[in-house]
Amino acid sequence: MLDQQQVKGPTHNQQIQPKSEEQTDVALLATSLEDTKQAVNKLCVQVGLLAKQKFTEAEFSGKSKSSGPFGSSDASIFGRHKPAPINLPRFSGSHPERWVAQANRYFDFYRIPPEERLLISSFYFDDAAADWYDWVNRHSQIPTWKAFTEAIVIRFREKSLEQPEGLLAKLQQTSTVEEYRQRFEEISNRTTVPLPPEFLISCYISGLRLDIKQSVLIHKPTTLEEAMEKSQLHENRINMERGLGRLSLGSGKPILPTPKLPSTNASTVSPNSQLNPKLPNTVGFRRLSQAELTQKKALGLCFRCDEKYTSDHKCRSAPQLLFFDDDPGLEHAPETGGIDTSDSVLADTLQLDEVKSHSAISYNALAGGCSASTLRFKGMVKGQPVQVLLDGGSTRCFVQTRIAKFLNLEVEAIPPFSVLVGSGERLPCSGVAKQVVLVIQGFQVTVDFFVLPLQGWDMVLGVSWLSTLGPVLTDYVAATFEFNLRDNRVVWQGESIPTVEPIQFHGLRKLASSAAIAQYFHLTLSPPQSLTQPTQSPDIQKLLTDFALVFQPPSGLPPTRIQDHDITLLPDSAPVAVRPYRYPHFQKQEVERLVQDMLAQGIIRPSYSPFSSPVLLVRKKDGTWRFCVDYRALNAITIPDRFPIPTIDELFDELHGAVYFSKLDLLSGYHQIRLQEGAITKTAFRTHDGHYEFLVMPFGLTNAPSTFQRLMNDIFRPFLRKFVLVFFDDILIYSPTWDEHLSHLRLVFQSLLNNKLVAKLTKCLFGQTTVGYLGHVISAHGVAVDPDKIACIRDWPTPKTVKDVRSFLGLSGYYRRFIHHYASVAGPLSDLLRKDKFLWTSIQEEAFKKLKQLLSSTLVFDSQRMVSIDNYGPRKVFVTPQAKRIALIKLFGLVGKI
Repeated sequence: MLDQQQVKGPTHNQQIQPKSEEQTDVALLATSLEDTKQAVNKLCVQVGLLAKQKFTEAEFSGKSKSSGPFGSSDASIFGRHKPAPINLPRFSGSHPERWVAQANRYFDFYRIPPEERLLISSFYFDDAAADWYDWVNRHSQIPTWKAFTEAIVIRFREKSLEQPEGLLAKLQQTSTVEEYRQRFEEISNRTTVPLPPEFLISCYISGLRLDIKQSVLIHKPTTLEEAMEKSQLHENRINMERGLGRLSLGSGKPILPTPKLPSTNASTVSPNSQLNPKLPNTVGFRRLSQAELTQKKALGLCFRCDEKYTSDHKCRSAPQLLFFDDDPGLEHAPETGGIDTSDSVLADTLQLDEVKSHSAISYNALAGGCSASTLRFKGMVKGQPVQVLLDGGSTRCFVQTRIAKFLNLEVEAIPPFSVLVGSGERLPCSGVAKQVVLVIQGFQVTVDFFVLPLQGWDMVLGVSWLSTLGPVLTDYVAATFEFNLRDNRVVWQGESIPTVEPIQFHGLRKLASSAAIAQYFHLTLSPPQSLTQPTQSPDIQKLLTDFALVFQPPSGLPPTRIQDHDITLLPDSAPVAVRPYRYPHFQKQEVERLVQDMLAQGIIRPSYSPFSSPVLLVRKKDGTWRFCVDYRALNAITIPDRFPIPTIDELFDELHGAVYFSKLDLLSGYHQIRLQEGAITKTAFRTHDGHYEFLVMPFGLTNAPSTFQRLMNDIFRPFLRKFVLVFFDDILIYSPTWDEHLSHLRLVFQSLLNNKLVAKLTKCLFGQTTVGYLGHVISAHGVAVDPDKIACIRDWPTPKTVKDVRSFLGLSGYYRRFIHHYASVAGPLSDLLRKDKFLWTSIQEEAFKKLKQLLSSTLVFDSQRMVSIDNYGPRKVFVTPQAKRIALIKLFGLVGKI
């Protein structure tokens, strides 16, 4: 290397012609000196990599102006300190990401150029890493240091079919918080792009141990660092409490002194005043002997007070909430009493020095509940309306945290403390809003409010304010509250109990974002469904018995058919790979359950395909979830299948003369068609915990309807337009007489059985004279609009946006065949779909009402009428009173058949 530098120097000097022999010698000497300095700097780098002894201060006091390592620029850094030697750790194959990061820092520190890093790092490889390097060096060429580090990570990183995001979502704490945190950080470092902070916080908290997770959730951390800190603190607190518990049991003595009982007959003892001089004497606790306990049980008395005990008994002075200093060691104080009652635990807790005061708050005040024993008022603070609860069960006055911020109340900081709720949760409180002016029904009161994260009520007026009023009169029947205020008699009229009302989605979202909803409940009424219809005729029942296999759920994959679905892609199309969607926590478990069900049924299998589509859940009408795969990217490169799909008009034209109808619905119809072998890998999908592919035709593929309709047409081709209509998986059998209908049903059942297709009995109807089919009601009199759809149209609210207009026209347009000159009537509404400004005028209002009226009304022919049909002109229709028909424009075979 030195020789090369020496050759380069003279060559450079040859470009400058010296003016004298002396100047030439000086130039050559200067060039040689500069080359020597550079070679020394290079040698220093090599020595720094291999030497193990510590650097001395003299090594950093050089006066060279070179910019290389340990030159003048480095001397200013190390001149004041003697740094420890920096060594690159050896690499044997474990934690490749960590080693690569350390190597980059090491080489950057010593300013080693990238082209030299690859060779230097090879001296630090051991075991499997060294073998791998030798193999790579012999069989392939890695040109750059960046490519080399990427190859290291790919070769030695932990092998898993899942992406780091999925591993993070499934990571669970099985040991200490510190080990869980290290594992979490290790997996997070594997991601190729930074993950959103909200996702990291959610994954970290969801994987914590249950008791620690609940404690961390109370604090509502906004950063990942805060969540990690809180989890560590709560684990330390739990470990400390366990140590205190073992110490108390081992010594046989309580940690804090307890007051002595004067005798075994004593029933009430006041707390030791030395423990807390400010503790009110009215809050006592009991120490019951075994004899007293037995006596009180026999007399049916309360263990805490001497009143008769009933199921709804409440001790008059029993507090429900305690204020503690914010010391995590106080949450589970060890019991030192001798009776197993909650009052005893409460009494033992009151002995702690950290108890500042005893305070209570009722459940209604905490959770925003309503009952006949609570009074509610509307108030005003700073001109803003607030909901106020008058509650004698709360010993203090509270204001919701959100309301305090919204009203810009001056919150004075106080020593932080926690409020212990009956559920074990702690509500933090660290401030009080003093001298808040509250106006209720024209009367002004000034109150100090503690800031507390309540749920429901904005403000709570408790005993601390009620006790300043003197005698009061409360009438819960009339919902009135009377008291004296500055020598004036004041009567407040309470609000009635709010009723349950429907809410729009945006309103629900607003309440949820403001933490105004304590709990959500989703109730679904699922009436029991019988596998057979109780009113089934004997003839139909016999048919169902003979063809029971048609309604038996399938086991295993469907048979191979010539109509098996194939996916033909455009030429030169690359495999589709779309990243999976993020799911809420409550949906992840449902996704896993549905995937396991499909694996058990054999309709999917684990996939190693380069194709990947995301998954989402769609809620059904009965509250369950439908598993859907978003195949839009795959459909965009799929060649369409142009197989004809029948129109509803064409289907209904075949029903003339039919009296009896039966409707069959196939069980998961798409899943009864197999995929061709070459199409299986293209249906691959990814969830948060795996990669799978379908063996049967899934929902969402662009050509799936054509494949299904082709199969149905091939199976029922001898019966189509004679007594069978097929629209995808909805099969309608129609007949003019009962005997023919039974014969037709037998033929259809036999065709389904021969082709191993299964119908869902609970969705089938047999031998009906009126049946709903494709949003219409079919009978011997004709085709009518489904009454449910009519009710929906009749109750449709006035559109406010273009989207509302489009939705209404979409539903009404489905029944356009029943409205004469539909396009003319709906014209003013269709004009709103243009890109002009949305303007709802009286013209649109009239067209909107006319459409609703036309679709909601039913006309009946009682005598000779004139009917004008588009493209056919006026025609006479004769209908006798004995054969009234519903006139809905498309009568069966109108031309030449009426």
